[in-house]
Amino acid sequence: MKNAIKELSSLPSLTKSAGRKSADNTPCRVKDAPSAWAIFDQMRRDDEVSNQKRALVQAMFDGAPPYNQSDLNETGQGDRSNLNFDEGGALLEFSMSGYVDLFTSTEHFMRIRLKHGSFPEDEQIRYEHHLTTEFSNLLRQWKSFFSRFLYSCHHFVANGLSVCYHADPVDWRWEAAKFGDFFIPRMTKADPGALDVAGVVKNYSASELYRYISNEPAAKAMGWDVPAVKALLLDRAKNGMADSKVDTRSWEDLQEAFKNNDLRIDTMPECSNIRLAILWVREHSQKWSQYIFEDSGSVSKFLFAKRERYGEGRTPFTIYPYGIGSNGYYHSVRGLGYKIYPHIQTSNRMLNTTVDAAMLGSSLLVQPVDEQALNDLALTYYGPFAVLPPGNKVVERPMPDLQRSAMPVIREMSSRLQGKTGGYSSVGLFADEKERSRFEVEAYVARASKLSITALNLFYEPWQTHLREVLRRVFAPNYGQNMPGGTYVWDMRERLRQTKVPTKALDMIDFDRCTVVRAVGGGSAEARQMILDRLAQEAPALDDVGRKNLQRDRVANLVGYDLVDRYVAPNSESRTTVDDKLAVLENAALVAGTPVDALSNEAHIPHLRRHMEWLAQTANQIESGAVDIVQVVEPMFRVHAHATQHVVMGGADPAITQAVAGFRQQLQQYGEFIYNGQEKLRKLQKLQAEQGVAEANQPTGLSPEMEKKLAEHNLQLKMEQEKHELKLRLQVAEANQKRMLVDADARAKQARLGILP
Repeated sequence: MKNAIKELSSLPSLTKSAGRKSADNTPCRVKDAPSAWAIFDQMRRDDEVSNQKRALVQAMFDGAPPYNQSDLNETGQGDRSNLNFDEGGALLEFSMSGYVDLFTSTEHFMRIRLKHGSFPEDEQIRYEHHLTTEFSNLLRQWKSFFSRFLYSCHHFVANGLSVCYHADPVDWRWEAAKFGDFFIPRMTKADPGALDVAGVVKNYSASELYRYISNEPAAKAMGWDVPAVKALLLDRAKNGMADSKVDTRSWEDLQEAFKNNDLRIDTMPECSNIRLAILWVREHSQKWSQYIFEDSGSVSKFLFAKRERYGEGRTPFTIYPYGIGSNGYYHSVRGLGYKIYPHIQTSNRMLNTTVDAAMLGSSLLVQPVDEQALNDLALTYYGPFAVLPPGNKVVERPMPDLQRSAMPVIREMSSRLQGKTGGYSSVGLFADEKERSRFEVEAYVARASKLSITALNLFYEPWQTHLREVLRRVFAPNYGQNMPGGTYVWDMRERLRQTKVPTKALDMIDFDRCTVVRAVGGGSAEARQMILDRLAQEAPALDDVGRKNLQRDRVANLVGYDLVDRYVAPNSESRTTVDDKLAVLENAALVAGTPVDALSNEAHIPHLRRHMEWLAQTANQIESGAVDIVQVVEPMFRVHAHATQHVVMGGADPAITQAVAGFRQQLQQYGEFIYNGQEKLRKLQKLQAEQGVAEANQPTGLSPEMEKKLAEHNLQLKMEQEKHELKLRLQVAEANQKRMLVDADARAKQARLGILP
């Protein structure tokens, strides 16, 4: 047959109307239904060899034995051990666990961003947070989301490639497919921009097809050939409903059955799975056309045809490749199944041979001298004795040493198998029972997460592209409630309305800036726990929002995000807190001379941050000469005294002790700055007094009472600093002592086990 891919370069019109052009006056790339079928069939036939190999790999995962049992029976080996020990299935399941963790360990799937300057900063942050939350809620409420997600992940890991596609340009809900149901031309570069044609096989129910054409004028406008679909439905229904009262020759009777939701139609084999082919072709305008026709060899017309159905830059499908393969083509991409297939098959055969050898070695081998002896073969028991009849003898033979023959090979195969699957999972890292120190465990976990993150990064890029397309559909302004998936969309918009997110915000989403949310730890619960523990050590350096986010993530790691709201309230992610604003107002009041006392229940870090900013700004102005120290020394003292109260109160909180220590050092420096400035004023006053300058014209500074309080504050800060440093030294000494005890205990255990010389 002529290579049907050449049809892509043919220039006849889609219909029989010669000379019909597209919107940009370019000719159609597929002229009619037979041409479309030829293209689709050629892609499928080119994939037959690869499809057979994928079937073998899938059979391995499904538990197929390594030998054909019929062949064993025909050759008299039917009693041989022929088991699949499911090493491949276990590896696949373990590798999939990381992707399941992506679903459960992230609160949000997509971080939504609005266009810069759409709203005031605080409002924009709040709107983005609500949009992000409600979009994730919409996905989780869709009952098919988890199964479609897992199906994609399964074939991405097992076969190295999976596909998510939309059967129309409106419905945000997608379908998942694998190679074997999804077809592209051979020798296609592993690059989404290199594809010009793709096809997929999809099963429709009779009721589903009827819903597409139930409104005939709208269906025709969309591109459906209503008479062709009616003829198909009548043809499929005539056999299954022959004994019913429905006249399957009459469309009116069949339509009435559809309207009455007659379940007999969709339960018939002929109508429950109507196999259709969908073909997408990228036109010269870079827009995608879509065609639907029967998956048979007698295609004469399209059931659906729509030129340039998907706009430029919008693709109807997203391919998830595990890399670019061995030569940069999609069909060279391989997954876990291909890499472990020979090892698993060899391992299964070796293990079956070992089982056969063990069974043979544990059996009594008797050799009859003739046929009569074989017929008389039986053991006769006399008390503690068992006697063989005459003509039989026991064959003595050495027992096979499986530990030296079979087991080394099996261990070697297992080792090589772990080496090949390292990029997919961390199985085997702790296969032995050896005790390890905390640092060894952390190193192993870091290695395991690094290996799994390599695979996850390959998954995240197409996943982000796909979710951006879903976002565009979900937030389309004309998405009606009665449209496919519209109920979910309208429920989401109602929740957004209740949170006071304006409708304008939905139109200001910057889809190209929206990014997928990556799971902490890369799908590894152990790596995530280790990272969160390390972040807890950095918590004092984080702001209040960061610490609250960390607290929320740590609680969610224990109970899951479904229950985390019971313990930690959601965070709007706005970095400007109420305490920041209060601290700014306090600065203004202190400068004006109004005394303000710090409270123990205030968030001390934001207050200290704002007070330090004012002190730093004022000190810079004094040093640059922009401000006279005489004018600001008293306000600086009041702000300094107020900040000292926050330092003393915050130092009692173990969660922020480290961060408070940094502010304490800054306050000591500013205290010395104020004290030195006061000393300069005092010297200036003395000099002016000696020169006879009038007292009214002499600069004034701190009162004696304020100077005394400043000295007390500086002394208090110094004592607090020394107390903090002593506490740190004690903690370090205690940690060193514990580590020495643990090491000594480990060495003692190793000595008892004879590991140490």
